[in-house]
Amino acid sequence: MSKWIVKSAIQRVISWLPQSHKFNALFQQYVTKGLHVRPASFEGKLADCRTHLEHFRNFGSHSRGSFRVLELGTGWWPIIPVGLYLCGADEITTYDIAPLLRRDTFTRILKLYVEYHQDGRLARLLPDARPERLAMLPELYAKALVDSPEAVLKSLRIFPIVGDARHTDLPAGSIDLVYSNFCLEHIAREVQADLHREFRRVSSKESVLSHYIGIGDHYANFDPSISMFNFMKFSNRQWRFLDNAIIPQTRLRPSDYRSIFEGAGFKVIKQQNVNGSKDDLAKIVLAPEFRHYSEEDLLVIYSWLVSKPN
Repeated sequence: MSKWIVKSAIQRVISWLPQSHKFNALFQQYVTKGLHVRPASFEGKLADCRTHLEHFRNFGSHSRGSFRVLELGTGWWPIIPVGLYLCGADEITTYDIAPLLRRDTFTRILKLYVEYHQDGRLARLLPDARPERLAMLPELYAKALVDSPEAVLKSLRIFPIVGDARHTDLPAGSIDLVYSNFCLEHIAREVQADLHREFRRVSSKESVLSHYIGIGDHYANFDPSISMFNFMKFSNRQWRFLDNAIIPQTRLRPSDYRSIFEGAGFKVIKQQNVNGSKDDLAKIVLAPEFRHYSEEDLLVIYSWLVSKPN
């Protein structure tokens, strides 16, 4: 039996348990080894932080002063919110539907921040970081050893909220940057439509939305025997039995995301794709749900989508 099918079955069982996110964390920590923050992962998130910030600077009408941020998908590793704080964010509100913050992963993140600052790598990877905020990193790391991640983040005006971002209490027009990183691909289309209507409410005319989306089959990251296009073989009915509620994959294509954003009152101003192999795609017998898409749409496995309010 394929490794990805075994993983899917285990996570489906986990999803039926009370506090399923805690059992999934144990599975990720001890079986898939997905919770250990490696330097390569840390540097990748710093690069994503830099790109979100570049989108904000390039497409917004803001000075290099402070700004307010809404993040969708706090996750286990709040590397990007901390990076945005270091680069001048005045306030960051970050939403997740599950309480995934953990002291072990959070202290590991801050330790890496300290090490990369001390040896000079952080200045190269996050050139907009402010010196007075960088100087706080050793103190923050020491604080994280005794205080909760939530308490440390709140001291930086980063506010993690476990809840539904379709209904924020944020004032209308109060957010300058809305972003997500490998999050939207796990959210049902109809929920995304509601999310973006809320994002439109809290955005001003000058706000920027920056989404980095993993559009390929995430099981391929775990099982090298399949390609990033593997999930296109299955009909919606079949996929309901193969997907899992812990980390669902909606299988939307870039054109679907554009339609969602535009329907909520945003105009897509940048799309930057990473494509998979045409040979791998040719090996897939597409399920009926995917046959109407163009080859260009089907080939995308990662996409940056940037938009602004109309």
